[in-house]
Amino acid sequence: MCYVLIQELYLSRMRSTSGKYLICLGFTLAVLSPYLILILGVPPFLLGAILLLGSNEKANTKILWLALPLLLWLPVMLIFLSFF
Repeated sequence: MCYVLIQELYLSRMRSTSGKYLICLGFTLAVLSPYLILILGVPPFLLGAILLLGSNEKANTKILWLALPLLLWLPVMLIFLSFF
């Protein structure tokens, strides 16, 4: 019984961590390739969002991880493109 609880806790943390990494990857790809955002940036972001929503993180953490990349995408992309 205890082994099952530990395994479930580990899988939840793994889902949370994997989701956060995929959200960061999707955000980075969306900023670096503004013309291919739907092809390169959105799929990892959506997969990461699904994994994060399925984890045992607090609601505030989930909202922050999902909202911040969406709010920061345009300013970061404009700053990045202003250098090129």
